[in-house]
Amino acid sequence: MKKLIIFSLFFLSISHSSFGQDNKNHLSSQIDSLVSNLVKYKNFSGTVLLSKNGQAVFEKVYGYADFEKKIPNKLDTRFCIASISKVFTASAVMKLQEQGKLSIGDKLNKYIPDFPEADKITIAELLDHTAGVKREMVDDIEGWKKHYTTREIIDSLKKYPLDFEPGTKESYSNGGYGVLARVIEIASGKSYGQYLKEAIFDPLKMYNTLAYNSLEPQKNTAKGYDPAPFPKGVQNTVFEDASQNVGAGSIYSTAPDLLKWDRALYNGSVLKKSSLDTMYKYGYGFGVYQRNGKDLVGHDGIINGYIGSMESFINDGVCIIFLSNIRTGALNLLNNGLCELYFNGKTTIPAIQSTDMFSADPKDLQKYAGTYELFPGFDLTIKEKNGVLFLKGKGGYYTALNCLAADRFFYRSLFAEVSFDIGAAQPGLIWNDILSGKTYPAKKIE
Repeated sequence: MKKLIIFSLFFLSISHSSFGQDNKNHLSSQIDSLVSNLVKYKNFSGTVLLSKNGQAVFEKVYGYADFEKKIPNKLDTRFCIASISKVFTASAVMKLQEQGKLSIGDKLNKYIPDFPEADKITIAELLDHTAGVKREMVDDIEGWKKHYTTREIIDSLKKYPLDFEPGTKESYSNGGYGVLARVIEIASGKSYGQYLKEAIFDPLKMYNTLAYNSLEPQKNTAKGYDPAPFPKGVQNTVFEDASQNVGAGSIYSTAPDLLKWDRALYNGSVLKKSSLDTMYKYGYGFGVYQRNGKDLVGHDGIINGYIGSMESFINDGVCIIFLSNIRTGALNLLNNGLCELYFNGKTTIPAIQSTDMFSADPKDLQKYAGTYELFPGFDLTIKEKNGVLFLKGKGGYYTALNCLAADRFFYRSLFAEVSFDIGAAQPGLIWNDILSGKTYPAKKIE
């Protein structure tokens, strides 16, 4: 799971002697070209920051915080960092352990005695996703709109049995980090957001970072968008109250503030080295893996209307951060593309041009509507509306497909091509991941 907790973010490496001004200018030009192509087709809107030993090698802001009002993004514009929030939740738990207010070996029943099998779950198992708590805190879209206290989140989670015996499996769990947020409150005597503010954000002068509560004013914050049919290209995302992602995805921040956080981890101004070593060893809040043969830690985030990533090559002092307020497949493209540009001086990533190239008759599109089984237990649902096809995955919501041909479409939310073969003996579709080149057949089941 340490390799799966994340999608990507890189702290890359190059020696000072080899990284001169010419190389910096060349790299900047290449990165700007890669990102600008995404911006052109409304697949990215936000900040890209690459640093070496805390100094920016590349830093640029793109797009709009509000597309309707044409308000541009700025360096101090906040974005939802989604699951990158887990790094802060895990760090807060380790900070409380250093303060003697809890131990990661504690059983959950010390803090929430009426939680299912609380006498079997340890704080450490919540941190490394082995506690068996269900993945999501709130399942239905209507529930996303409500405001929750952390007590109410716990009450919701308590209704469900554990997915497995604690410590026997590893399964990524936002719900487990919601439980940790409540543990932080009980152990500290403060709200989740207030403890993070006092213990981490304010001491590091991360003044543009906070754990949002929907009752607080959301000033200087980028609105979240999803792909929409062109020429508009984007639409307001499905509303999701920040409180229902407490501990797992409720923090808003900026790229410069995240760089302060990165530096603070390595100079020991937040946590003791022993705490950080434990987090790296067991993947508490971080994903721990290798890219280009180098050790790195990091986490990415994807949530309604936002994507982001933060990774660090822990032995090289290089960090790549990007935050965007359009939820598209740019997440994986930038993770791969920025890494290749930094290490190899070039990238194999294809230019993504995702506008409609073909106009299909709505009657022809209607035959593609239905449910398709991509994997056992995971279905894709297709519908036609006003001459546009829309797709949603299990538990998600509909976003538009761009028409490339009569039977071929582009799914901007994940940068995948979807082609249909309705006339076959076994009607279905083919899912083609653009970046990996892998294809997956899905049979029509409804």
